[in-house]
Amino acid sequence: MLHLCPESPFTSLDSYIKITDEGTDLVQYAAAFTFDPRCKQILLVLEYPIPDVSIYAQGDLLTAVSTGSTIVYVPIQAKITPFPCINTLTFEVPALQSQGNPRPCLHAWLLQRDSIFFHEPEFHMDINSLGETTWELQIQGRIDNTRSVPVCITLQALLSFSQEPVISREMPALSLSANTHTVFQHHLTISAPHLWTPETPSVYIVTLFLMVEGEIMDVLSCPLAFRDISQTDGGALLLNQSPWGPRGFCIPDVSCYHPAFIEYQLQLIKNIGANAVTTNTPADASFYQSCLSLGLLYEPALSFSLPLLKFSLFPESTFLSSYQAQWTDVPMLAFGTHWNLPVDSGSIVPVPIYSNCEEVEILLNDRSVGRYPLSNGGCLAKVPYEMGRLEGVGYRNGREEAHAQIVTTGLADSLQMYLSKTYLVYGRQDAVVACVRTVDFAGHPVPDADQLIFFEGRSGVQVYQTGSLDDGASPRFTPYHPLYNGECYAILESTDGDDALINVYTQELTGDSAILPVREIRSPDIAPGCGV
Repeated sequence: MLHLCPESPFTSLDSYIKITDEGTDLVQYAAAFTFDPRCKQILLVLEYPIPDVSIYAQGDLLTAVSTGSTIVYVPIQAKITPFPCINTLTFEVPALQSQGNPRPCLHAWLLQRDSIFFHEPEFHMDINSLGETTWELQIQGRIDNTRSVPVCITLQALLSFSQEPVISREMPALSLSANTHTVFQHHLTISAPHLWTPETPSVYIVTLFLMVEGEIMDVLSCPLAFRDISQTDGGALLLNQSPWGPRGFCIPDVSCYHPAFIEYQLQLIKNIGANAVTTNTPADASFYQSCLSLGLLYEPALSFSLPLLKFSLFPESTFLSSYQAQWTDVPMLAFGTHWNLPVDSGSIVPVPIYSNCEEVEILLNDRSVGRYPLSNGGCLAKVPYEMGRLEGVGYRNGREEAHAQIVTTGLADSLQMYLSKTYLVYGRQDAVVACVRTVDFAGHPVPDADQLIFFEGRSGVQVYQTGSLDDGASPRFTPYHPLYNGECYAILESTDGDDALINVYTQELTGDSAILPVREIRSPDIAPGCGV
């Protein structure tokens, strides 16, 4: 994880490492970043959390400082050009002499000279309830002075909600000697805050201004939510003192996937009625922020009670439909299979059906083949196989409320692309998930296609990673990937402020393309001194 706050107007880095090439002795990485023009150097440290490794130092910029028994740290010091734009720093480190292909963490510090700044662009917060309607926020961190003269520092904390200031508090002035640092603590008391719930995910923003003689030297920002989670004597969960039942998933190996891919999975499960999520491995700050804004309660204690999430590329996936039928009230119906089955005509096949209706009627090529009662979100129908169209009609109180169909498709004719976002944000390292599937001439998804798909990013994006939902395959750092069950995906990262053009193609099929606009998202016009 890169220990630099993405909300800072001065400094930001991506939170993952891109492996661009692997050799026998060296592994090459690239990190994209923007930085404060005051910075002259960037210090990168790779952390390898695996046992019993050896590492070789090479050159003046690379030194192994600790081999230990569990962690290897490799500091890399590289000069950077001081102008504020997105750059890519590429560097090589020795390959580990160890089994497997470990994925290291990247820590980064921007080295500033003749300035006053927060030591690390992050701060620690503790929230304590002082009663039913009053909360106390405790903030602490460190400030560094790299000037050769002492300074008088003013620190102001601002709490805002919906881009409007709520509380603004200023600490007493601090005197800081030359070339030294100090630790600060700040307290805010908040009365009757908007409480966070999955239905109304109220998110506040805490902003710290570091000033010297009225001039802003550094700014930190972090999202914040107020919520109270407790248990009754019988073990039932309470959220803000009200009974609450978790509906959600445990996300496996969250740290092994691109943040944009995980964010897309969170969006998909939120759309089917999920209100909670947990992980079986540690996640970075962007994961928690996505959960907060989407209305998904992250609770590590739920990791043993929530089912394991099976990743999906399209909203109508069978896995998502099976839970949507249990968690939502809007009438829906979906089949848990396709109709390109390798069986003889007339063979009886089991057909899973997912629906929140009371009853479903099955029609095979316009002929009714039975009605089935539904319970717990679904049923298993027995249908004689026949090529063509299988339809389902869901009923509530005797009225038709939902409809679904699957068909025997023709040969794959073209590619169909679905993007996880409608725009990219200007001025930061943004990314989008491009999901691709094959369809026949009539536009029906072909579930058994296996062509090799090529992705191309032009103008404002470039292909970072490709993959599929094949459990036995890992994501690749290549611009192409074979289909699995007729689907695959790519992660594309923004490179500049231009609108992005994304192409997907293969030699045998008609390709698809999309233009993804870039928008500038302005921060709220809030300055120190305003507020309550």
